[in-house]
Amino acid sequence: MANSHDALGAHPVDLSDLTPFDGALESDGDYDGLELDGLDLAGQRAQRARLTQSRVHDCDLHEVDLRDARLADCVLEVVQAGELRTAGGTWRDVHLRQVRIGSLQAPNATWMRVTVRNSRLDLVNLRGAELTDVRFEQCVISDLDLGAATVRRMTFVGCRIDTLDTFRADLKHVDVSGSQVGTFSEVGHLRGVVVNSLQLVELSPAMASHLGLTMRDDDPVQ
Repeated sequence: MANSHDALGAHPVDLSDLTPFDGALESDGDYDGLELDGLDLAGQRAQRARLTQSRVHDCDLHEVDLRDARLADCVLEVVQAGELRTAGGTWRDVHLRQVRIGSLQAPNATWMRVTVRNSRLDLVNLRGAELTDVRFEQCVISDLDLGAATVRRMTFVGCRIDTLDTFRADLKHVDVSGSQVGTFSEVGHLRGVVVNSLQLVELSPAMASHLGLTMRDDDPVQ
């Protein structure tokens, strides 16, 4: 029987007829049906911009400012950025493939049907975000911050997450059972997280400490 999370993530996007774009991104700009290929976009300001049914391929996005921007039916692939600023943005049916981002800043963002695949992300800041039907596949993530986020259906397949922070998060069906998690930094805020049996065993000392339990393996008194 297939896992109910297999279908999570972005819907397929038809990008068969795109117009090449070689200009600059601007705040409040409206970009539809475009191919951005091999561009140096570093440092450009595109707050509140709208990017729809477009592909961003092999571009430098370092310190691009996409705060409060709206992305829909888009693919970002083979892009790199030391830092990408997307706070408060809305992403719907967005695919990220083979991206390398040092710091993905997306606090208070809204993601609906987003897939991140075969990517390396050092820091993913999703504090206070609203996340629905999000899928990470074959990714390496150093620090994933879901603090105070509201998450409905999120799955990680074949990923490595060094540190997962869920402080005060509202989580439902967040499945990390198919991935490696080095540290769960907030064991008191894991309600709604799906783990495998090995992860549960590894969590038990921290959970015992959180609950005030004392583990003792002495032989019982005869």
